[in-house]
Amino acid sequence: PPDQPASPVPGTARIVGWLGIMLATVIMMALLGATAAWFSGLHGLSPVSSLYARALRVGVLLGVRPAPSLTPHEYATRVGRAVPSAAAAVHTVADLYVQEQYAKQVPNHAQTRAARTAWGALRSIALGIWFQRNRRGEKRLP
Repeated sequence: PPDQPASPVPGTARIVGWLGIMLATVIMMALLGATAAWFSGLHGLSPVSSLYARALRVGVLLGVRPAPSLTPHEYATRVGRAVPSAAAAVHTVADLYVQEQYAKQVPNHAQTRAARTAWGALRSIALGIWFQRNRRGEKRLP
């Protein structure tokens, strides 16, 4: 009926809708920025070198910083000691990186696929630990 006051809900719903759209946009932009930052510096690397560079980044997230004095195998061993479930995956990537960089042997398709599988496992382990650590409010891994 015309003598009833207008309901404030349509205006409120419109504002909430716009806030939702703005929040979704901000989240998408943050994800795009994080993805760009993650892959920066990897352009031009071979597939195995790119996987090793990402393994180094994941190692830092796991609390193991690379040092110029460490060989790839030594670094993989440190990551494996810090996170035993990641040992096999990080060693697979490091082994193929050493083969490519120092023995000058280009990994074949099966080896590259194995390195990508190992990288996927390493990424899953790191994300799981990161979420677990943040859920508990910890600042560092044990």
